[in-house]
Amino acid sequence: MGYRAGAPDIQTAHGNYDHVLTGNAGVFLLDTKYPRGDAYFRDDDLWLRRPDDPDADAPYPWPRRSALAGAARLSEELRARTGERAWVHAVVVLWCPFEQGIHDDGRCVVLHGTKLVDWLESRPDVLDRPRLDALAAGTTSL
Repeated sequence: MGYRAGAPDIQTAHGNYDHVLTGNAGVFLLDTKYPRGDAYFRDDDLWLRRPDDPDADAPYPWPRRSALAGAARLSEELRARTGERAWVHAVVVLWCPFEQGIHDDGRCVVLHGTKLVDWLESRPDVLDRPRLDALAAGTTSL
């Protein structure tokens, strides 16, 4: 089965949700980023190498932190709206060079945008139809 998308760019008191998807594999919060530079992981931390100064690599922790915080908030919002407790998968979608392609630390997935569809399709089903319907209704009313 495919995914049901909530409205894009949902405004919240703490920023926005770029995209919310609900499917048999669960609920996914996609936080899309367009950084200037090449992304890579060093010791489980996201870094950027800037094209104008390749020697000035810098940590880039904000997207991961933001996605994790947003996923936690969305999980609580869905519980309040539907009575269903659901894990919301935090996913950072990068649209910049990212040679690794996908990095999954068990809490947050960082991936290149071209990998998103295949990664989503590879997720195992975890929701039965009644829970899926309840959570999908909760995300579309955000």
